[in-house]
Amino acid sequence: MFDLPEIVIGKWRESDFTPIRQSIRKVEKLKKKAGTDSKAFQDSCRRLLDALFKSGSEEVNSRLVKKVDVRALTYLMANSSDFIEQYEFNNNSISHILHVRNRLGMLNLTQLIRAYFMHFDTLARNAEIGVLSRFVDDQLRKATDLSPDNFLAKQKLHRAKLFDIKGPQHVTSAAINNSEDLDVTFVRFGLNGYSNGRFQKICRYRYYIEQLKNLELDVDHELLHEVANEHVYMSPAGDGKLLGHLILEVIIDRVPDEEISEPWQQVILSIASDPRVSTTSSEYQQWWMPLGKERVEKVTSWLSRFDLKLFLEVLKVTAHQSGDRSKIEMFKTRKKFMEGLLELKLIKKSRLFLGHMAAINLKRAQTSEQLTAYANLNSFDTSIIYLNVGGLHMIEGTHNFKVKLMDQIPGNLPVTDYNFSHFDDDRFRARIKRDYMKEFGSDDGIIEATHDIHLNWQHKLIEFFDEKNIEIPPDKVLTANEYRKYRNKFGRTVY
Repeated sequence: MFDLPEIVIGKWRESDFTPIRQSIRKVEKLKKKAGTDSKAFQDSCRRLLDALFKSGSEEVNSRLVKKVDVRALTYLMANSSDFIEQYEFNNNSISHILHVRNRLGMLNLTQLIRAYFMHFDTLARNAEIGVLSRFVDDQLRKATDLSPDNFLAKQKLHRAKLFDIKGPQHVTSAAINNSEDLDVTFVRFGLNGYSNGRFQKICRYRYYIEQLKNLELDVDHELLHEVANEHVYMSPAGDGKLLGHLILEVIIDRVPDEEISEPWQQVILSIASDPRVSTTSSEYQQWWMPLGKERVEKVTSWLSRFDLKLFLEVLKVTAHQSGDRSKIEMFKTRKKFMEGLLELKLIKKSRLFLGHMAAINLKRAQTSEQLTAYANLNSFDTSIIYLNVGGLHMIEGTHNFKVKLMDQIPGNLPVTDYNFSHFDDDRFRARIKRDYMKEFGSDDGIIEATHDIHLNWQHKLIEFFDEKNIEIPPDKVLTANEYRKYRNKFGRTVY
């Protein structure tokens, strides 16, 4: 065994810590100088914010005179929603940046890229995304010595697809074409660091579009509620369209002409509202004009079915509240007749006119998005529905209303003009025939019929339709029992 020499450690003196403290101070000084804690950086941020909110974007650009100012600008663009919503990044911005820095450093470039992916649709809405994307693309192209696994290297490789107004579409298509999960595509494109950004969210929203194309039509799927979210349908989709336009196109084109289920119809109403409004209205101009006439007509036909359902609910309540058995029975026959016209695919358009109580009751039973557009009727209790049936005009109503059928509508009753939304009850009752005769010179093209339980009103309407070359098979608008009675009474058979 060897004896180890005894090692004696003396006491630390205060002066021994001096070099360590000096090193720490140097590190802290360097950290502050390089990072967001530096006073110069914070002062620059304050100056740029003050310039923006007091004088606007060009005043910000004029203050980009030092490297710290460029760093402050890119930092604010990447991290301040208030700043990015107000600041317009334009060619003048680039000129000032390049005057200070001939080529962006990695920190500034990274922050600009972050601004692009985090605030994508804000930039698109402010029409400056093309300027920023081209600038980032150019700076990325010049970046060298990037490790292949570096996210910037991945973005550089895919920059033509990423830095484009249709970037989300390109990324989503890449995922679908490669049959890979969207998150895997994000990593492959170097996007995995922007999960809360608008670019990624829009990619996911576009992914919904592809799922919509394969969703069962009658299913009330969670996806329908997702696409009806304003954050989804208001996202930009390129070519001047919003994602909502693409959602509407998929739904309208996929669903058959005959009928749409209520969950799918609800998506349409939530995004674009009822198309049966004035064509000059902002909603029509924004949503329905880009979709085209054929799609509008298809949706209008679907909504006629829903209008009829709402009217029949009102009619049923009215009949039962009266306590009159004959009115309850007549409700059933009126319901069968109108639903028969619908099943014959003769009803092309409709419009609902609600009295005060009906409007209140329906608003209680339906959300504002579920209700179709309706006109206000100046009546406490009466409600009316207009139906275009094979080119003829049928008007039905509650509370002792005579059903009307005519080949033309008097010009002073603009039931199909959506610039008019308030109507008087008496315009639909006795006045309508007088107005018809006054305008068209005779009453040959209009009939009125009082509802009864003896099949007379149905016969009168069927005969009028027949005169106008529209075949209404009685067995399609009457119950089996009614049809037997009808055939015995009027001698009509099935067409």
